[in-house]
Amino acid sequence: MITELIDDYQSLCLNVTDMIDKSGYKVDYVREKLHMSKPGFYTKRKKGNFAPDELKKIMKIIRADEMEGELFEKIIAKHQNDELTGEKQTRKLILG
Repeated sequence: MITELIDDYQSLCLNVTDMIDKSGYKVDYVREKLHMSKPGFYTKRKKGNFAPDELKKIMKIIRADEMEGELFEKIIAKHQNDELTGEKQTRKLILG
C-alpha cells in the first residue's frame, strides 16, 4: 500500500507540466515564482521529483484545485478499499 501511495505521488509530480499547461500559465512564470533556476526546474519536471513543498507551491501558483481534485479522485478511488488510507490521509501523505 505504501509503495502505491509513493507511485501516486510520483504520478502527481509527473503531471505537473500538464497541470501548468491546463492552467494557462507559462512554465517559466511558475518557475520564476518558485525562485528556481531554469535547469533545476526542468530537471525536476523531467524526472518528476518535486519535493512535497514545491508541489504545494506549484498548486497554489496555478490555482489547480479542479485539476488537483481530478487527480486525487483517481488516487482515492484506487485506494478506496484500503483500510488505513482515506482521503484526508492520502492528501496528508502526498501534500503534507
